[in-house]
Amino acid sequence: MAETIWPGRSESQAMCNLYKTLEWFKNLRQKDIDIPIISKRGTIGLDSRQIYSDLWEFDTHYYNRSQLQNCQRAVELYTGSVLSGAPYDWIAAYEAYYELSCAEMLELLSQQLEKDKTGQFNFYQRKLKILTET
Repeated sequence: MAETIWPGRSESQAMCNLYKTLEWFKNLRQKDIDIPIISKRGTIGLDSRQIYSDLWEFDTHYYNRSQLQNCQRAVELYTGSVLSGAPYDWIAAYEAYYELSCAEMLELLSQQLEKDKTGQFNFYQRKLKILTET
């Protein structure tokens, strides 16, 4: 985890940064800001049951994309490349996945709304054009 967050640092430097960050998180509790960290016997993690993630919500809507409202909500959530500009090697695959997923849902929305001749059709067509031109 430490090496992923602080690439290019030595293992000891990355671990030192991690421990300092954990201590900072613990101090936030005094200000009623709780970061749901689980730390037991040398393992560190986040209690994901206490975390909201727009990526997780996007994924839920994507997996249920057969329903028009799920496509609409997912498209609302997508605001651009995931962690755009971050220096991590693993980001590119996530950027591509979410961009392609959003494009697929925009295409589904456009197809569905074209039949209904609603004003939203043009809106989703423009969004799809912008997304696929970048």
